[in-house]
Amino acid sequence: MGVTEHEILARTTHPTSLSQPADFTLGPGRPVALPRVFDADASPYCFDLPNRLLLCVSTPDIAGSTFFYQAQRRQARTVIKVAVDELPDGNASPTLIFSIGRCGSTLLFRAFEAAGVAIVSEPDYFTQAALAGAHDRFLQTALGRATHLLPYAAIKLRLECNAAPLLIAGAFRAPKIIFILRDPVDWASSHHRQSRGTIGAAQWVTVLKGSLFALAQLASAYDVREAPGTSPSSAAV
Repeated sequence: MGVTEHEILARTTHPTSLSQPADFTLGPGRPVALPRVFDADASPYCFDLPNRLLLCVSTPDIAGSTFFYQAQRRQARTVIKVAVDELPDGNASPTLIFSIGRCGSTLLFRAFEAAGVAIVSEPDYFTQAALAGAHDRFLQTALGRATHLLPYAAIKLRLECNAAPLLIAGAFRAPKIIFILRDPVDWASSHHRQSRGTIGAAQWVTVLKGSLFALAQLASAYDVREAPGTSPSSAAV
């Protein structure tokens, strides 16, 4: 189908929803060369899975954004569509940072930045793939090829990525895995405060069990470095 670039006519205003093609209303596309997706202003945003496409967005410099997908959504100037099959195979072996959420992962993100590590926080095509409900070779290939377009050595993932940790890790030749944990009582209290009590204890137990199962899956296949978490309030910068 070639590579096409589209003007954005409208965009979703929802700040935290899963990134998806419907986030943008697009104008007609104009053909561009494949190297366009490697330009510094372009970054992978989400997949159009039924059509086996990757959607990239062109933005100003958003490196260092606390939530990369939100900055992409808010500041996107154009959308670039490319068939996953047209992208070169990725050979990256990034550091993947999983967590149980509400554990100070932003503090770790800032510490990596301060140490000079090229790190990105929550590119959402990982989340989309994890929640797609299928562990297949195409998704792993798509993740590897999309990440080839990101100039980062470390990637902090959203909590939802615990739904398919081996799918994500398996997209890379030799990933390095960090999993951030936290005292379960402090973790539960933090989530309770954040949700203002609107989410019941049984649901948080399910989330915690899912996260620990993800850790067990990763530990069965990779050398996982466990990192102690902290209060998210400590991570404010």
